[in-house]
Amino acid sequence: WARAGAGHQKITLMHYLAALVSSKEPHLLDFAVDLRCCREAVALPPEGLRAELSQLMQCSEELAQTLKDIGGGGKKEPDP
Repeated sequence: WARAGAGHQKITLMHYLAALVSSKEPHLLDFAVDLRCCREAVALPPEGLRAELSQLMQCSEELAQTLKDIGGGGKKEPDP
């Protein structure tokens, strides 16, 4: 392990980083909670994910077109 510290107090770089994260960004130490979902995510079939992503992209494109149609409906340029 890399050692960092002053005087005869020995502290590893890992301890230093853990203390720094704990004081500056304590929410980062809760990453173990996020890891619980990983096992379930790995079990999802890639084909199903691709199908859901494709459907989401299609809905997004349709929504974008609808918003464009709604927003552009009243913005006609005057006839010369």
